[in-house]
Amino acid sequence: MSKHDAKTLVHALLDINVNSIIPLTADHVAKGCKVFGAAILRKSDLSLVIAGTNNEVVSPLLVSASLRLLVE
Repeated sequence: MSKHDAKTLVHALLDINVNSIIPLTADHVAKGCKVFGAAILRKSDLSLVIAGTNNEVVSPLLVSASLRLLVE
């Protein structure tokens, strides 16, 4: 069970959407990608770990390799 109350969780989710996911997605849609965005939040403090969107312009293999380097 999370230690965060509903109000804190909703605020964090809305903040991440408005300030990270939506701008990133809008940028990629303008380049011709489909609408999709997502984020991973740190459970302890609900801070943003990573936000991303589909990028049909870049090879999925290159994206996968970059994410592996980020995690390691």
